[in-house]
Amino acid sequence: MSQAADTPLETRIPHPALALRDANSQFDGGDVSFIAVCGILVFFMVPGVAFLYSGLSRRKSALSLVWAVAASNAVVIFQWWFWGYSLAFSPTATNGYIGDLRSFALRKVLGDPSPGSPLVPELLYSFYQMEFACVTVAILMGALAERGRVFPAMVFTFIWMTIVYCPIACWAWNINGWGFKWGVLDYAVHHLFPTTPASASTSTTITIITPQHPPKRRARAPGGGPVEIASGISGLAYSWALGRRSERELRNFRPHNVSLVGLGTFVLWFGWLGFNGGSAFGANLRALVAIWNSMLAAAMSGIVWCLLDFRIERKCGRRS
Repeated sequence: MSQAADTPLETRIPHPALALRDANSQFDGGDVSFIAVCGILVFFMVPGVAFLYSGLSRRKSALSLVWAVAASNAVVIFQWWFWGYSLAFSPTATNGYIGDLRSFALRKVLGDPSPGSPLVPELLYSFYQMEFACVTVAILMGALAERGRVFPAMVFTFIWMTIVYCPIACWAWNINGWGFKWGVLDYAVHHLFPTTPASASTSTTITIITPQHPPKRRARAPGGGPVEIASGISGLAYSWALGRRSERELRNFRPHNVSLVGLGTFVLWFGWLGFNGGSAFGANLRALVAIWNSMLAAAMSGIVWCLLDFRIERKCGRRS
């Protein structure tokens, strides 16, 4: 009798849990947990934008803006799963403009190392990048304020994600994108790697890796190009296409709920820590620096705003 026949069946067929454990062994548990939490924090920015837009609008339009942001979030999630991630981050497309359908419906996206870090699985990387797309479209939905309809905006969202956001993300963040190859500077473009020499374990040197001489080509962190510039220019174009609001509606315009504005601002502030901190794709010093910079930037912006408001109005607080 052969050796295979003598081997018990349960040892010849690996248990799914054992295969999953082997797949997880190549990743860093701390980095995976950190990026997962940061992705969830970025998701909180979507309701933060909804609260902010709702509070800044008139009462009659408040609910429609919340609905537009929520519905667009669902459309983006479906589009990203369907083909958005593949169009933006497919590693096999070499045209430099847009990806192919290698990862259609997240096929072949599970336990492979991610483009952002070999210590993070690609499935988590796709989730984290999806939340950036959700926030981008949520910002864009502000163009609907008091004059746009929700259903046409959802059709526009799916098309815009496919022909605008995914190509721009591919240009800047995909290792095969033309912008990435040319060294286009986006947020967190320089990577800091602490290296400790074996002969001097107590000393640490910091090596700055520039785009021209990277040790290993990795996808860059999300930043201002595909997110802020794309949403801002597209929102301007959408507003221009919808047309100007009537002059009668613009007279004595005031936000209907300042409390919602404050709530949305703090939720955005909270989520932005994951937005910037997670861009390091690991629980490391670079992430802590990004979080600290985010806190300082938000704090100083608030202080300067209050000082300017006091200089103009000669008082602090709500205007009469």
